[in-house]
Amino acid sequence: MKKSSAVAVLALLLCLAACTMERSQYRTVELVIPLHPWEEDGPSIWYNLVWNEGTETKTVFVDNTTRTVSLRIPRTQTTYVCAYPLDSLKPFGTAITPLCSANVFALDQDKGVLAELLLGLEHPSALTVNFDRLVENAALELEDFGLVDPEILLEDVYNGNLSKKSIVRTEPVKVTGIEFYSGRWIPESIHMEAFSVEAGETAPVMHLPQGVHRFYCRERSLEIRIVVSSDGVYRYERLSDMV
Repeated sequence: MKKSSAVAVLALLLCLAACTMERSQYRTVELVIPLHPWEEDGPSIWYNLVWNEGTETKTVFVDNTTRTVSLRIPRTQTTYVCAYPLDSLKPFGTAITPLCSANVFALDQDKGVLAELLLGLEHPSALTVNFDRLVENAALELEDFGLVDPEILLEDVYNGNLSKKSIVRTEPVKVTGIEFYSGRWIPESIHMEAFSVEAGETAPVMHLPQGVHRFYCRERSLEIRIVVSSDGVYRYERLSDMV
């Protein structure tokens, strides 16, 4: 065999070996995005899908006709995934860890709370979290994962001290006297029911975790946001033509 031919064969073998190694380091999973509450009896909405590869964040647009997305992820690290409806609403989420043997993962809002927090940490310690156990521990303490104390959880993850004690429940804030226009209002949260308001009425009393809470009235094409701060103070905003 000529020297040039031998070199070509060796290069081909090295290329094949590299491709095989790369395939072994990654796997492809299917992500299932559920219907958003605002899609009830209405048009589908689009999503912005965000995930990490190591401490690097990636994103892709998901159009309103797509409910399942294929994602290529590292086998040996935890990947956090958040699907943001209309780019900014509460995300549906999950995490895929090296311990997960499944290939199909359904996203949901409660897991989205935890996934968003850990995705935002951007620290190597987040890549070793046993997410399934974290979800189990959170479910024992919280009826709504939005009630978790984010500072305590993230501090323990950052310091490598994650345990059952890392899940600390905050008290929801009682919200009253908010002036909604008349109509049927659909909350974005899966933990709340839609409600109707008649002319001259205020919205029903709500108990909300800290953060942003959105309500949509389809017949008016109007959104109302209630923003609850960590000190229990809340305010509201009106926006239009959101869906």
